[in-house]
Amino acid sequence: MRQVLCLSLLVACSDDAPPATTEPGQTGLTDHDRDGFLSDEDCNDRNDQIYPGALEICNDQDDDCDGDIDEDVKTAWYYDGDGDGYGNPETYLTHCDQVENAVTNANDCDDEDPDVNPGARETCDGLDENCNLIADEGVRGTKEECPAESCLEIFDDGREIDGDYWVWWDGEPTVVECDMQTSEGGWTLILRNDMKNDLDPGWEPPDLSVCGSWGTMLGGYELTSDEEITNDLFLGGVPHNQLHVSMTYTAIDMWNGDTGYVDLDGAAIFDEAIDNSDSADGQVCGSEGGGDNTKDSQHSVDAIVGHTGESVLIVAGSTLNGSASEASFGIDEVEVWIR
Repeated sequence: MRQVLCLSLLVACSDDAPPATTEPGQTGLTDHDRDGFLSDEDCNDRNDQIYPGALEICNDQDDDCDGDIDEDVKTAWYYDGDGDGYGNPETYLTHCDQVENAVTNANDCDDEDPDVNPGARETCDGLDENCNLIADEGVRGTKEECPAESCLEIFDDGREIDGDYWVWWDGEPTVVECDMQTSEGGWTLILRNDMKNDLDPGWEPPDLSVCGSWGTMLGGYELTSDEEITNDLFLGGVPHNQLHVSMTYTAIDMWNGDTGYVDLDGAAIFDEAIDNSDSADGQVCGSEGGGDNTKDSQHSVDAIVGHTGESVLIVAGSTLNGSASEASFGIDEVEVWIR
């Protein structure tokens, strides 16, 4: 009798099937799997794990009855051609299980070279080994094979230790000194003259003198008075936006309100009226005889200015109009940096 009833209703019967339910007023609609959804809503009324709103799992079935199979649950597998553990973003497929020679990340920028991937160590070769779109970062300037454009580029790579590095200088890899601490760091040394060793050939006039305990200077007693000391200094082709110049300006003998000055490309960075009669330094060099007329003084010049040119014209001078044996000036400890 059970078999006849099942056949007459065109419903498959099973001894272990849960009893079907019929909602009041829903003639002919049943919930065979008793999952709370009638047969007109349930896309599989024989499986109580499949119904509208069910959790979609990776099983090649439409668990939530939305018409899509395994949507949002399959994994994207990216082909790892060089076996370095990083996938090719342009070659992938979606699958529930892991695909041979494939990984879940798509981070490889060269899937034919196992030494190029996001976990690789950057080397000094002009290539982007670690796939961050920057070549030689962190190692630029450490070898002749990968000179940096400037000390600032090296600083921006994370190297904050003062020292000698390789940069492009006039088209050639050259060792320069980098200051990674002063005024936010990244300064490239262009010139350092203590007037004792290796006087830069660009100085005019190139005459040196010795001023007692202050030592050797460019210009000085009986050499420079109403003339100027100049240097049209080449900056090596190093890209920059700032120029840092420092020096010591020495006024010797009879300065009575005369002005000493230092200009960079015609703009003053030092412009000071000097009266040596008030100097606490006393007589260090120059005319002998003592008294206010033979006192000397030193003045610190230090300036950071905006600059982008290939060279800078340094001019040191005074408004003195007498003999260099009566009053004179000199400069010493000149440093020029760019960033």
